Amino acid sequence: MADNVRGYEAATGVKTAVEPRPMPGVLLARARELPGDLDRVADVLGNPALRLLLTLGNEAAAFVRGFESAEAAQVFLYQPAIDLEFLRRKLRVAHLTHPGSLMRKHSKWHAAHASWCSGTGRSMVAQVLCE
Repeated sequence: MADNVRGYEAATGVKTAVEPRPMPGVLLARARELPGDLDRVADVLGNPALRLLLTLGNEAAAFVRGFESAEAAQVFLYQPAIDLEFLRRKLRVAHLTHPGSLMRKHSKWHAAHASWCSGTGRSMVAQVLCE
């Protein structure tokens, strides 16, 4: 995305306020430290009907699990859901790959994602809806 923004700036001569995406560790630190971020997420999670949280990507999984390294969270993608306390809220959490990874033609995640959606994910969502 940053390449597209830079291309637009070069083509139009207009400088935008869009910054390149920070490295994963920096991104995680900013998400935890920027004023209001955690309060905003906690507000969204405050919906009493919310019982299942699906994260998309390594950084989101690391954020929810409290990791400093996004790469450390990758091993949890497509694993069985767990009950986890996040921002003073107990939720069932499952971690999936980022949709951008699935857009790549030769992504290593295609088979895992298809299998999860047709099996584990489908039954997990049905179970949560019936609770």
